[in-house]
Order: sequence, then C-alpha cells, then structure tokens
Amino acid sequence: MQVNTRDCDTVVAGIQFGLMGCLSTVSTFAAEFNAMRESSRPMRAYAYAAITVLVSFALGILIYCIPVWTKGFDIDT
Repeated sequence: MQVNTRDCDTVVAGIQFGLMGCLSTVSTFAAEFNAMRESSRPMRAYAYAAITVLVSFALGILIYCIPVWTKGFDIDT
C-alpha cells in the first residue's frame, strides 16, 4: 500500500533515469576510449581517460566537501 504513492513513483523514476543516464555516459566514454586506443596514437586514449577520471574526482571532492569545509563539521550532532 505504501509503495503505490506519488513520492515512491518519483523516487523510482529518478533512480531509473539516473541509472540509464549513467550507463549511457559510461558506454559512450568506453566507446570513445576504444576508438582512440585503436587510432594511430593510442597513448592519447590513456591520457584522455586519466585526465577525465582525475578531473571528475577533483570536481566531485570540491562539490561535496566545500559545504562541509565552509559550515564546519560537528561530531556531536
């Protein structure tokens, strides 16, 4: 009975769209990497992958940590 609510439908739709978007992004990245690796300069593919991963981790850390750094972290709560 609680599963057939509007909030539950919204959450399920969000998870579905997020999962499908993530999978399509990862598959596109893998296809680009593979095409670059099979080209005449395969080292560019590895540089592309390394830069992409490093930049995404750096941005992720900044996006998620800046609110904690600016507000502070209270262990008691």
